[in-house]
Amino acid sequence: MRCIDPVKFGALCWPEMVLYEKQQEIVYSVRDNDETVVVAGNDLGKDYISAMVAVWFFTSRRPVRVVTTSVQGGQLEDVLWGEMRRFIDTSRYPLPFKYNHLHIRHAKSDGTLDARSLLTGKVVNKGESLLGYHLETQDDGLPRTLLIFDEASGIDDTVYNTGATWAHRILAIGNPYPCENFFRRTVKEGDVPRPNGRGFYRKIIRIRAEDSPNVQLGLEE
Repeated sequence: MRCIDPVKFGALCWPEMVLYEKQQEIVYSVRDNDETVVVAGNDLGKDYISAMVAVWFFTSRRPVRVVTTSVQGGQLEDVLWGEMRRFIDTSRYPLPFKYNHLHIRHAKSDGTLDARSLLTGKVVNKGESLLGYHLETQDDGLPRTLLIFDEASGIDDTVYNTGATWAHRILAIGNPYPCENFFRRTVKEGDVPRPNGRGFYRKIIRIRAEDSPNVQLGLEE
C-alpha cells in the first residue's frame, strides 16, 4: 500500500476516522517539513495522531525506518504503541506487518521480512545517544526515516541531537510543561522556513483545548 497523502490513507484504512483541523495540519507538516514540533495539553489526541503518523509513514514507503521514543516505558508501550496496535488491528485492509514487542517489520508478499525496514519503540534515558538508524534516500526522493519524540518536554538534548543526524523527518510532541531542553527552545524560536519558500525546516504547531471538536461541542452546549 503506497498512499503518500496521510489523510487519504486514513480515510482508506479507517473510514470512520475524522481528523480535526489541527490533526490534519500535523500529518501534512510531517509529510512536507523536516521537523514538526507540537505543543498540546492533555486529552487533545497527541498519542492518537502520533500513532497514525507512524503507521502511515511506515506503510507508505519501503525501505523505511520509524523510531518512536519516550522517557517512560509505560507511556511508550501502553499509550502510544497501544494506539498503533489499535490502528493495525482495525484497518479495513490488512497491513503487511509482522509485529513483535515494540518492533514491527514489513512482510513481503512471499512471507519473508524486509530486513532494511523497521518501526520500533525505544525508551531513552538522560544523556543517552540515539544512533544507528540511518537510511539513504531513494530515486523517488521520499524521506525514509522518521523520529517521533513522545512527551518531548522530557527528552534529553543528547537524544535529540544524535537523532537529528539521521532523521529525515522529526515529530516532537508534548505538553507545555516547564522544561529547558530542545522542546522549549524550538517552540520559543518559532517557525524556521526554508530559504526557497517551500515548506519549513521546522514548523511549530500549538493545539489549544478550544481546537478540539469535543471541547467546541461542550462549549456550544
